[in-house]
Amino acid sequence: MTEPRPTLRACRNLKENIRKAIAEAKAAYEFVPNSYTYGALSACLAAEAALAVLADSLSILEEEHD
Repeated sequence: MTEPRPTLRACRNLKENIRKAIAEAKAAYEFVPNSYTYGALSACLAAEAALAVLADSLSILEEEHD
């Protein structure tokens, strides 16, 4: 198995950090359900979705260059 390229590795690391942030934001919203904690959770979920689109795009680009 080949080593992932730095960009894909960075995306994987970012994905893990976003998942941790989502878990923390969910806990915060459960503890104090208000617009601020909802906004934090919503932003984390949006970041996760955006990262998925970016990772898919990078995978396609990597396949085209191989």
